[in-house]
Amino acid sequence: MQKAMRVIHPDGRQEVHDLTPETDSYTLLKTLVGGWLEYVPAHYHALQDHEVVIDEEGMLKELAPNWTGSRMIGMDLTKYPP
Repeated sequence: MQKAMRVIHPDGRQEVHDLTPETDSYTLLKTLVGGWLEYVPAHYHALQDHEVVIDEEGMLKELAPNWTGSRMIGMDLTKYPP
């Protein structure tokens, strides 16, 4: 099974980006998230076998809450401590 990165947008859209050994995943993540990366540790969310990364400054930028992503991981991302 090929590794992939799934992006859940606040409006519910989803994008899947296949990862290859040549993929610069840090640059791709930073581009897709649109800012500084903040890793949400697995013990905080319901997707124990997946990585969760959010925009560290999302609340400072007054970005719309990502309710789809929050429901998917079983936690309110607007309450996640920076």
